[in-house]
Amino acid sequence: MNRLNCTFSVRVGWLALFAALTAGCEADTALDSKVELYVYANPLTGEQVGWQSVSINIDGVGIMPCQQYVPGGNIALPEIPYNQSFRVRVEMYGTPTCENLVSRGSSVEVSLLESDPGLQLFVFTAPVGRFAQPIIPNTSQQSFPFYPRVGATMTELPDGRIVIIGGVRLKTEVTDVHSTENPNRAWLNTDNFAEILDTVEIFDPATGVFELVTLPGKVVADEVDPQTLFYRRAFHAAVYLESKNQIAVIGGWTQTTVGQPIQASASIELFDVANRQFLTDAAVGALGYPRVMPQADTLRYGDVELILVTGGTNDTTDAQSAQSTFEVIEAIPQNHIKELGSMIGPRYGHKTVQVTTSLGTPYIYMIGGQYETVNGDVVTAATQPLIDIFDVNNGFIVAPPQNAQAPAGLETSGRVGHTVHFTPATETLPASIYVIGGFRDVGRTEVVSRIEVLSADNGSPRTTAAQNFNLAVARGDHASALLPDGRILISGGLVPDQAGVDRVATASTEIIGPVYPSAGGVPIEGGVPSVQATELAQAAMTEARFGLNMIALSNEQVLVSGGLRKVGSSLTEVTNL
Repeated sequence: MNRLNCTFSVRVGWLALFAALTAGCEADTALDSKVELYVYANPLTGEQVGWQSVSINIDGVGIMPCQQYVPGGNIALPEIPYNQSFRVRVEMYGTPTCENLVSRGSSVEVSLLESDPGLQLFVFTAPVGRFAQPIIPNTSQQSFPFYPRVGATMTELPDGRIVIIGGVRLKTEVTDVHSTENPNRAWLNTDNFAEILDTVEIFDPATGVFELVTLPGKVVADEVDPQTLFYRRAFHAAVYLESKNQIAVIGGWTQTTVGQPIQASASIELFDVANRQFLTDAAVGALGYPRVMPQADTLRYGDVELILVTGGTNDTTDAQSAQSTFEVIEAIPQNHIKELGSMIGPRYGHKTVQVTTSLGTPYIYMIGGQYETVNGDVVTAATQPLIDIFDVNNGFIVAPPQNAQAPAGLETSGRVGHTVHFTPATETLPASIYVIGGFRDVGRTEVVSRIEVLSADNGSPRTTAAQNFNLAVARGDHASALLPDGRILISGGLVPDQAGVDRVATASTEIIGPVYPSAGGVPIEGGVPSVQATELAQAAMTEARFGLNMIALSNEQVLVSGGLRKVGSSLTEVTNL
């Protein structure tokens, strides 16, 4: 039996905690393997100043007893078997007895093979309930994306890395704080675009570092590099194709080079993850219509993996056709459109969410968005209140209920700039869809505070306006993420100003989750929890922003990146909650 015996040594350096789980790691065999774990924190948070004890949990091995934190000291670890997946969780406390949790972090899931000469793991600890900008290990340098951008996509790979593709920088006269242009509408006008990006960046939660994908030895991605998009694009869609280990990048505003015309695209490009480059633009046939701000989801039928593309708009006479249709695509050059069908509610800028009903049926819901109707020379825009449901097993949009002219709709009205999440059933709560915040109107002036909860079975409402299930802060163009424990974290966005006449960016954060009844701060035994939105006063981001991206990471942290704060934002933050 090949097992390892490791030690945990801690020392401070580079202004941040630079802790090493060094494994003297002596195996039963002659092979001298090592596991080194580096635990580090952003020095600007000051969290490490209060560290007095540490708790270490190794999945599959066990939780170590509370240990006193002594810089430069050693802690013996339990034996770690070869060829077994494990994750190391580190929690730092503000008392000698592992009370008053200050910060925590987790490694990605790994395994040590007998043939490995050694293994390095990195844990970036973030303050509990607060955001912090990640730093580059072994340095005091903060980790930033290479380009500020909005309208990019963030796609998670099976190993936990996040791939950021495309996006756009707006012109300075639009994003300058003295501009009269409202930036929450400016990004939909291509005249405001300074540069559509063709680059790919990869964020690795294992190290907290952003990497610009380029040819070996280069620091800048050139237009002709296979590591860059063939078409620069923004406000597109992207999905990971597990069967191919590729990311499909779909539609959006595109241009071949800076200065060339910007147009809505029907093209699809494939980014090969293993080779870190794009295939030729002819690798997949085109969509039936150009689509800007569509949504895309994967469909799996045995060994066959397809892509569902819904809605979107364009700058041609086909705009209404794009808004009102869906396509089922196979990522092949010819005969790739397997179905082109109509949705009940036309839409773009909407949100989709994959759910499993109480009967185990997989559905994809299309919620919110906006659309246009044309009457002669008059074009009227409105938000979409109707909900479309795609039946994955049967491959069609579910018809309206009997004796109804349309499917279930949002009670508040249509929404744009909202977020949507599916929460599976628990012992106390049914499987539900949460529709959070947004704007009632396409001009993004009427901010919504209402959280609507829908049945995952048919989209019918589980809450009513009378129940006052609202955000603590009404907001739109925010970001949110579903946490591993089922709670929903919400940050940023545009909120009403103090006068209630305009919108301003916010850094505030709140969380949706169960709240147990209490008396005098003491939980009432047997009390039934209610789900509420609670503002987290200490969890605000370091900068106000909207139009941002947020994603829950595999190391139990949340990554926030990009967006606008009136000027282009390249800030990135992570938090533990």
